[in-house]
Amino acid sequence: MSEPSAVANTFYDEMYDADGHPRRKIFAEKLKGLTSEDLRQRQKRAETSLLDRGITFAVYGDQAGSEKIWPFDII
Repeated sequence: MSEPSAVANTFYDEMYDADGHPRRKIFAEKLKGLTSEDLRQRQKRAETSLLDRGITFAVYGDQAGSEKIWPFDII
């Protein structure tokens, strides 16, 4: 996980306050303990779960198929 952004004053940062301190310390610590592979696996499981439960939307005329999940970031 990266440190607070140098452009923090140009947008609201849910993770860090203006001084660079985590707003949610426990969450920040747990997130730091995850590898990129951990996050990829969690993302894939979440996407599969949404698809399996039928939480999808249709894109009519799309050659790749009509059932899609909405794009999201696991974090």
